[in-house]
Amino acid sequence: MGDIAGVTLGALIIVGVFELLRDLREYQLLVHTCTVILIMMYMPSGVMGLIRQSMRGIPGLRITTPTIPRKTAEEQKIARRHGHPET
Repeated sequence: MGDIAGVTLGALIIVGVFELLRDLREYQLLVHTCTVILIMMYMPSGVMGLIRQSMRGIPGLRITTPTIPRKTAEEQKIARRHGHPET
């Protein structure tokens, strides 16, 4: 899964393309669908993945992928005690 910035940026791009094609009502849905399919085919890591990949060549710039914090052993023990599934 991606991060919030990537999802937000991707949504803005899709909505922007949809709004740009407002005058072409007959082709709006077709172009929108093709845009989504092309993004999924050629950018499988998403918009932010493309941005991160293109910025890797810049010296001195460190780009990290956000990580999801994991539960500690104590938190897992408490969750099991209260009948919550482990995550």
